[in-house]
Amino acid sequence: MSQPRARAVRSRRTVDTPTAEIVLDDILELAPGDQVVVDGVMLSGVSRLGEPVRARSAIRHAVAGRRVRGTAFALAH
Repeated sequence: MSQPRARAVRSRRTVDTPTAEIVLDDILELAPGDQVVVDGVMLSGVSRLGEPVRARSAIRHAVAGRRVRGTAFALAH
């Protein structure tokens, strides 16, 4: 079994890193199908996120400035 990973932007380069190594102020890139691994704020772009709400999932539009939760999945850009 592999450990969860994320794409973090560090020193202007995107690096594949274990989610356990994500630190405060990391910028993460998401692609369709990726899970949002930490709570944060979307910095740029537009996306649709599937977020669990009580016993079901809700699809929400995400735009720059919107808070996202670590339980969401990126559906599309």
